[in-house]
Amino acid sequence: MDEIDKIRKKIHESEGYKIRAKIDILNISFYVFKKNHTELNSAILTYRLPQVYIKLWDIRNRKKLYQFQKEIIRLFHNFLSSSGSLIDHTRIFIRELYENTDFLEEYRNEIKKEFEDSTLAQFIKDLRNYILHKGIPLIKPNLPLEQNKVFFLISVYKLQKWDKWSKKSREYLNNLGI
Repeated sequence: MDEIDKIRKKIHESEGYKIRAKIDILNISFYVFKKNHTELNSAILTYRLPQVYIKLWDIRNRKKLYQFQKEIIRLFHNFLSSSGSLIDHTRIFIRELYENTDFLEEYRNEIKKEFEDSTLAQFIKDLRNYILHKGIPLIKPNLPLEQNKVFFLISVYKLQKWDKWSKKSREYLNNLGI
């Protein structure tokens, strides 16, 4: 083994190199999440344009409307899936990097305060699990009667039938008033 190979091996075995590799992996997870968010948001913003939704709702374009609906479901699925992956990857990264430090406890307390006690955050987490393990709910775009009043409908009634919602998610669903 020549001198350059020894140096390269020493670099690859260094703590800094290992941390950098973990950062790179976490960065990829964030990229996937951000890209999925951007694509979902772009599709929703496009649908908000009157020339788009009027054309899609034309009776002659039912196949296009149905295809758009499937695309929104696909994008929503990818967004929720990648959010869960990013959460898991971040948790592992923080745990490995800050094990046995005061920061790890401080971090966990902030996560609990911001996310674990939030009914919305718990609902999103459970909705991801619902989509990955139970099935993909039908998401229907509305026909906006007023400009910029665009929304997508998911059957709360069907979601409520699932028995694996956490207490906070069930509370969130029940407080939707639907």
